[in-house]
Amino acid sequence: MPEAGTRFGPAGSLFHALQPGETLAALAARHYGDPGGERRLQEANAPVLAGGAPGPGLVLRIPPKP
Repeated sequence: MPEAGTRFGPAGSLFHALQPGETLAALAARHYGDPGGERRLQEANAPVLAGGAPGPGLVLRIPPKP
């Protein structure tokens, strides 16, 4: 797995490990400037989010801005 904060793949996605208290909405606001980007994060991470609510340490893929 690439280092956190390192872009990878042809589109330039990022990996991010959730921190305690961090939410998908907060990540969406930080990376997309819009909490509505939460849906984009959910779609990109559907397999890892299928087990329930995300928690600390879960590594998510953050696709680049559309």
